[in-house]
Amino acid sequence: ELRDAGSGTGGTFPAAAPVKRIDYVTVGEGVRVRGAAVPEEAVASDHRPVVADVSLTRR
Repeated sequence: ELRDAGSGTGGTFPAAAPVKRIDYVTVGEGVRVRGAAVPEEAVASDHRPVVADVSLTRR
């Protein structure tokens, strides 16, 4: 089962003034989310980037 790695509004589209959260990072079992963010800059896209810091856990 996948789950959302982030929380909050985290608008990603449109990049200039995001009002919609349409980009996600999803993780499954065995992955721990250490942090997630939507940086304020947009490079070469009309979406803002989505970044997640994850670690793998042992089964």
